[in-house]
Amino acid sequence: MDENDYSGYENYEEYMIPNSDIYLVNDADTRYLSAEELRIARNEIYARHGYIFKDPALNEYFLQQSWYVPRYTINEWNENWLNETEKANVQFIKKI
Repeated sequence: MDENDYSGYENYEEYMIPNSDIYLVNDADTRYLSAEELRIARNEIYARHGYIFKDPALNEYFLQQSWYVPRYTINEWNENWLNETEKANVQFIKKI
């Protein structure tokens, strides 16, 4: 495993939208999520890769997740670490 990998889904229930890194999110996945839950779902895509959030509320939320390992500040972050599915899902969730 390289430094950009993250642990799998041993805590599946801790994800707002599990597997959003490997399949395209659709309306059925987001239909019942509040605006705040959508915000978390979008940001968990980044959190899986160790993004450290400047927003205190997001930072606090993800620090409570057993799978989250903070690694990269905004200055260290590389958007290319997201795969095409993740990038598409970020855009899809932003549009809602």
